[in-house]
Amino acid sequence: MTDQHPKSGFTLPPRHPADAGSFAHRTPEDLDTWISSQQSGDLTSTATVLLEALRSINRMTIEYTMLAGLTAVFLARIPPILDQIDAHLRQLPIPLGRKTQALAAAYSEALQELGIVCLRLVDDGLEQRRLPAPDAAPLLRRAMLLNGHQCLHSWRLYQPLPEGTWLQMHHILTLAERLGVASEPALEMPHGHGHALSPDSVERLAAYVAVLSSTGVYALRHGEIGPLARWLQSVPLQCSEQVPAGANESTPLLRLVVDSDRAPSLVIGYPGTSSKTRFVDLGPVLTAIRSGPADGGQPGWHPFDSGLDRRLLSLWVTPPQRRYSREPTDTGPIITVTGLQDIHALVRADYRHQRKVAIGEISGIQGGLSDPVSSGPEQIPAAFSVGIGDSDDAQLSLQVEDAGSRSDDDPHFRSDRQMDRLSAAWNNAVTGISALPAGAGQPPMVRMLRPTAARMRDLGAGGLRLVLQSPTKKIFSGDLIAIRTARKEQIFWQLGMIRWLCYEDADNIAVGIQYLAPACVPTDIQLYRGNRPSGQAQPGLFFPRRDQPDTGTLVFAPGAFAAGTRVVFRVKGEEQVVKLESVQTESHTFARADFPMPAPSRT
Repeated sequence: MTDQHPKSGFTLPPRHPADAGSFAHRTPEDLDTWISSQQSGDLTSTATVLLEALRSINRMTIEYTMLAGLTAVFLARIPPILDQIDAHLRQLPIPLGRKTQALAAAYSEALQELGIVCLRLVDDGLEQRRLPAPDAAPLLRRAMLLNGHQCLHSWRLYQPLPEGTWLQMHHILTLAERLGVASEPALEMPHGHGHALSPDSVERLAAYVAVLSSTGVYALRHGEIGPLARWLQSVPLQCSEQVPAGANESTPLLRLVVDSDRAPSLVIGYPGTSSKTRFVDLGPVLTAIRSGPADGGQPGWHPFDSGLDRRLLSLWVTPPQRRYSREPTDTGPIITVTGLQDIHALVRADYRHQRKVAIGEISGIQGGLSDPVSSGPEQIPAAFSVGIGDSDDAQLSLQVEDAGSRSDDDPHFRSDRQMDRLSAAWNNAVTGISALPAGAGQPPMVRMLRPTAARMRDLGAGGLRLVLQSPTKKIFSGDLIAIRTARKEQIFWQLGMIRWLCYEDADNIAVGIQYLAPACVPTDIQLYRGNRPSGQAQPGLFFPRRDQPDTGTLVFAPGAFAAGTRVVFRVKGEEQVVKLESVQTESHTFARADFPMPAPSRT
């Protein structure tokens, strides 16, 4: 359907009369010269200045001819600068530091404001009947592409999309349909190199972004979203009003509700159609995934390369099910540690401390963190004995012990000084008290191991959601995480894997955790050759399989041990020699091997 002069429906900032000397009174030539003068080696300063110029233009009343000239300058000069910022940000690990967080925020908002520049010109042109449909098409394609870049930028940093992003993209799509230009291919060339999305028709760009949003973007491993987006553009996709021909009751589709500000949903079967719904058929994506890298006909990266193909097939092909029964909660403090080596060191130190308390070598200190400052291992506060209850039934119950004088309403329940005390206590437990004689010099430097405090948000039979407060190290999906728990008056360290994460703000990270074991035991693993340990011991974790009591599991660094090798480790003071029949790499941070538990030795 084509409407000669439809209303855009865009949600745009209100405008006010232009002040004397503002950008509204500059000629396009003057604006071009000004942009050139603002570029410097400091990307943050450059982005901030250009962002202010975009904001100013988008909130001024400007005559249409002048606005068209200024828009042409912005679209020619600013994208290469944004490409430079994007390339810089893609080289940085996440979470970003505070300085680069400011640059990332300015970059995201500049993409949004540059898209508004395009939509402002379309809106004014349609209202004044000065913009024919063929001239509106490039502006709509550019606005959709900028929105797609903003989505990828947010997903790469595990951040939520700005409010209104989906609604803006839906309005761009529906307006392009009414003008009859939604399927018109792009003729403009992309700026710069390395962008995961390239110019395309409005409906195809909408389909690409919709499919990417349905991949569980917060569960993707760090760095996967970019290659996946590039590969996806080799797949023929389309966003249409009708259910694709040939779809049956098992065909997975994505449904977009174009009058809402929410992401597409996965539907299977014969969904009803209306003027407010659009559909993307996932069949071509599934075909390209199943064809594999050898038969796909497209050189380069393929989801098979990182095991992403299996995860996407499981996500899209398996009918949606409610896997876990979850209960909302908000409690703390909970102490967590991430990373195999830190888990190995801190859990071992804490277990040793608990054994000393049990046999009376030291006394456990009750109460909160208001005790006098002490760095001794006996000063680990009882307030940290907080966690998840025993799970004899299907549900995991929550047990919270006395946390001293802490207020549950205080979001910053652990100060840096308090966490430093806990770190010092555990490090003393790890390294022991030095007995070097006077004048023996300084002991060797030891890296301080720091736990992270967290609050629990949701609890269920299959996993939980924690909010980590000011993590002491960089966090990624796929990381190992250990959680200090109290069950039946004993301390355990529950083991899990971070499946997704989202940076809520500069200090807090929400993580979704899949349970691996209700308790883990730190151990040292060595190759076993010629009836004796061989080679360097590797840090590892051991836990028995709950569903198979006669089966044990070892967790270690990827590549540390190969399938078929024999290894030796100690559990409860007893040496165990086992053969690793198969080794499965679970993520970039750890691998696991299951094996039959040897029969207990008889004395």
